[in-house]
Amino acid sequence: GFGISRRFRGRCHTFQPEPIETMSKLATTAKGGKSGSGKVKTNAQNISEQFICPITQELMVDPVIAEDERMYERSAITEWLMNHQTSPLDPSRTLSAAVLISNRAVREAIELLVDSGDIDEELRASWVERKRNYDMAKAQEMYAEGRVMDAARLGLPKAQKELAERYFYGSGGVEKNLLKFSEWARRAAEGGDSRGQFLLGYSLHYGEGCTSNLKQAIHWYTLAAEQGDADAMNDIGFIHYKGGEGVPRDEA
Repeated sequence: GFGISRRFRGRCHTFQPEPIETMSKLATTAKGGKSGSGKVKTNAQNISEQFICPITQELMVDPVIAEDERMYERSAITEWLMNHQTSPLDPSRTLSAAVLISNRAVREAIELLVDSGDIDEELRASWVERKRNYDMAKAQEMYAEGRVMDAARLGLPKAQKELAERYFYGSGGVEKNLLKFSEWARRAAEGGDSRGQFLLGYSLHYGEGCTSNLKQAIHWYTLAAEQGDADAMNDIGFIHYKGGEGVPRDEA
């Protein structure tokens, strides 16, 4: 289970409005090209400490406020409460996993902080990886609930593949749109979905929603074929049989 660092004991993690305002100014400065100064960097580092979970000692991805009025990473405090009934920072306070309040303001402030680029790189890289995992888990839940569009927007490759198919056929509540078909096929393909790779190859092969490019089509067909997609294997052979656009004809 999780342990608590001594340096965090007794530290209050209750949300305070002032750091959020400071973060907004910091992010604005960064976007304006003025970040990187020692002062901005120092401010960012100080602010980031207020957004670190006292259990994981990492920048929070999904911050919540517990009954002890302190902030934690949701997954961390939820796991803690599987084996404890009291606050990890104040043993005199009883906590319940059913009473955890999402802190959207802090979550958005943390995202601004990360986007500013003015925090420790190791801290940032760790957050980005955990945020990706969090988004994928959330997208999986959305997909299971039939919320394909939401799951696709959050980055779930199989949802992006399905959305591409919907735009190709004009089904599932969306109108046929080959530009969007190609766009979502590319997202799914780049995410490693084998069928998405076939769809992108098809889009490039026949110029459906994009400019035809046989060499690029072969590239994506090949990636799909390597994952066992039979349609991709067939179309690779067809392109080589027909030739054209710099691809030599091969009737073998």
